[in-house]
Amino acid sequence: ELPVLTDVRRDDPLDLSTGQQQAHPEVVHARVVADDRQVRDAARDDRHAWTEVTPEYWDERMDTNLRHQFFAIQAVAPDMIERGGGSIINMSSILANKAMSGTSVYSAIKSGVVQMTRSMAHELGPLGIRVNCVHPGLIETDMTAWVMKSPDILPLVLAQISLGRAGQPRE
Repeated sequence: ELPVLTDVRRDDPLDLSTGQQQAHPEVVHARVVADDRQVRDAARDDRHAWTEVTPEYWDERMDTNLRHQFFAIQAVAPDMIERGGGSIINMSSILANKAMSGTSVYSAIKSGVVQMTRSMAHELGPLGIRVNCVHPGLIETDMTAWVMKSPDILPLVLAQISLGRAGQPRE
């Protein structure tokens, strides 16, 4: 099954049938397998000094990186409960647990994804729904092209990865 691309900032995060591929990074790769599993991923990780963050920037990043994951769970969980269970996988980031200059907003929000996942697992687990979170590191995408092209930064990042290479989206 192929992922569906859609703008996650819309009010209806599960209207995937009308998703259109976009040239912006604020798209979600959502794969709903059968009716009992859901994987959602969206990110916008452009670097900003904390002094340059505006309320509008904060709100847009919150919508892109966290909001949709909560409302997607709220939308699919009732059907999963009715069927006796399911699995929800949220995507966070290695930056939820690692400090790096220019990522204060992204790191804070991805940490929010982790804690939301823990809370939802606590609430939905007794109802037969597993809620887990993946913390990808460097994945070779348009968003990380600047790292992949940097002869100074790439070796430092790869040295921290057990496989010694960036991950691929299909993985």
